[in-house]
Amino acid sequence: MKKLITALLTAMLFISSSAYAENEVNGALTSLIGTLEITSSRTSANGKLIGCEILYGAMIFDNTYSQGAPYIVKGSLGVNGISNNSNLALGLKVATYRLYPQNNGDVSTKPERPYLAYLKAANGINNVNGYLNKSDSDNMDGGVFYVYKFDARLADILGQMSNTKTISIVFNRREGGYDVVVPIDLTVTSVNDKGVRTHSDKNMYEFSTCYSDLLNSVADNIDENKPK
Repeated sequence: MKKLITALLTAMLFISSSAYAENEVNGALTSLIGTLEITSSRTSANGKLIGCEILYGAMIFDNTYSQGAPYIVKGSLGVNGISNNSNLALGLKVATYRLYPQNNGDVSTKPERPYLAYLKAANGINNVNGYLNKSDSDNMDGGVFYVYKFDARLADILGQMSNTKTISIVFNRREGGYDVVVPIDLTVTSVNDKGVRTHSDKNMYEFSTCYSDLLNSVADNIDENKPK
């Protein structure tokens, strides 16, 4: 979160102290709208691969619930082995933070929990029907952790994600509420204060390789546990 906010603070300092009208602040932040950073990681236990994760950060103007106010959206999506790696599930973490510019050039943030969040691929398919449960995040203030079953539809979405190097995080603020769509460019590794992004396929490659290894591990475990 600190890296993301630093970029925003730097951008805001280019605005004169007399120009802190909300529309002028939002105008200064327009170049930062979009993906801010992506990282990937593997999780193992007792030397065995059990999960593959992408961590993301993005900035949006929320025109659905907050009249265009700027927000940071951050979290992770991960495919994790369950039941001793005999099956898989998707873990999706989403946190949103409203940004409040201050007259001294600083910015404060306020977490606002989403109600429901899910994934949408570039071809429009989503995994909302695979929802299992949710809980408050234990390591991200204002974040919610959603669990989705791993099925053919989710596998299709992850395949699309690998091919297009994009995914959308979709969330709403209340039950039955309108959706907010946050497109994520999985090639972005960083962004400077002028909104210039650095791109690399490294994180997507690492996640795809990890995901393939995890699928193989699950298949091997299923074979090992078949009745003799």
